[in-house]
Amino acid sequence: MPTLTDPTAAVTVTLSDLKVDLPDSVAAGPQIWKVTNAGAMPHFINLEMSDGSLTQENVQETLGTFIGTPMPAGATPVDDSAITQIGESGVLSPGQTMWNEFELQPGQYLAACYLSGPGELPMHAAMGMFHIFTVE
Repeated sequence: MPTLTDPTAAVTVTLSDLKVDLPDSVAAGPQIWKVTNAGAMPHFINLEMSDGSLTQENVQETLGTFIGTPMPAGATPVDDSAITQIGESGVLSPGQTMWNEFELQPGQYLAACYLSGPGELPMHAAMGMFHIFTVE
């Protein structure tokens, strides 16, 4: 077998149990992302571009409704029309790494893991496994 080298990654993402670790700011344009699952359960990232209206609070409050947490009085839920699907990594088992190519325009983005489980564990993103970042 030939010796293969890893692609050069512009962005490194580490998924651990209920956390997405990636830079708060990423360059615009075509790029390779190295996504590693350092957790003990399967994970993936879903990338969505927003209209700039996302905050930690409104994303957490909105995702919480998917697992039965009531929306707090006065909260502003995330408007589905403000989100555009960009791409996703495949599902990674613990210890696996995958390289994905994304072409990102300037703006605000959300990376989240929408898997549930194992067992009765609800959707990972609703448990805080998301990250809001900016593309410049």
